[in-house]
Amino acid sequence: MRLSGCRVLVTRPAHQAGPAVAALEAEGARVTPVPVLRIAPPDDPEALRRACREAWEGCFDWIVVTSPNGAQALAEALRAVAPGRGAAAAGEQAAPAGGAGGQLPARVCAVGAATRRALEAAHVRVDCMPDEPRAAAIPAALARCGHLQGARILLAVGDRADEMLQRELAAGGATVVRVEAYRTLDDPANAARAAALVRSGEVDVLVAASPSAVCAVTAHLKGPPPGRVRVVAIGPTTAGAALGAGWRVEQATSPSPEALAAACARAWQELRMEGDGQGR
Repeated sequence: MRLSGCRVLVTRPAHQAGPAVAALEAEGARVTPVPVLRIAPPDDPEALRRACREAWEGCFDWIVVTSPNGAQALAEALRAVAPGRGAAAAGEQAAPAGGAGGQLPARVCAVGAATRRALEAAHVRVDCMPDEPRAAAIPAALARCGHLQGARILLAVGDRADEMLQRELAAGGATVVRVEAYRTLDDPANAARAAALVRSGEVDVLVAASPSAVCAVTAHLKGPPPGRVRVVAIGPTTAGAALGAGWRVEQATSPSPEALAAACARAWQELRMEGDGQGR
């Protein structure tokens, strides 16, 4: 098995860690899940529900979702404000994101495959996805699917999302309504525990699914990241944050559990070639 003997620290929120843990253990890894973040409802849930009511009323041409957490929150709010309106609200079968007859009038763009799966699992059809799973690639993807000029876009994001995507969409001529779909909360006790495991030499590979996870662990290290530990990043944004914080990084080719396991295997092979992973 490719990860036999490798000690992997998974920092994802508890409700999302299961598939990755299973894929890693299937490859022989010794996995320690330590969720350093928690996902919470938005500060103003009514703002999200109000935006979803407007979406049902045809006020938006596009709904843009930038994470699986946002997808889940959006789908729940859509159901809450339109419990009997079409299959998407009733949760009976996949509903097209365009058209009439009680179906969601707006088209939907998901940032990547994991977000798409979360939306489709909630019976919301996805019409558009960028070539790369990055928020920065969304404006070009939307432009390929139609004109940005004059488009009305609902942007459902977490509270820590920066304003870059909103600015780029607006620069393309779109009218953007940004709504907080969820909050990301630190878990200081778990972040300190994760950092302690890293410092003590009990971790070979740390799996991070967001810049916030990288920052949470790094802040508790009390020094630079050890060179003997690799961060496996779920995508380019997280990889950039880890590199910027001084970690050595292996980026997964996609957010899937299989791709994360493969990235961990590449990092573990590199460690073993350097001699850091031998003798255990």
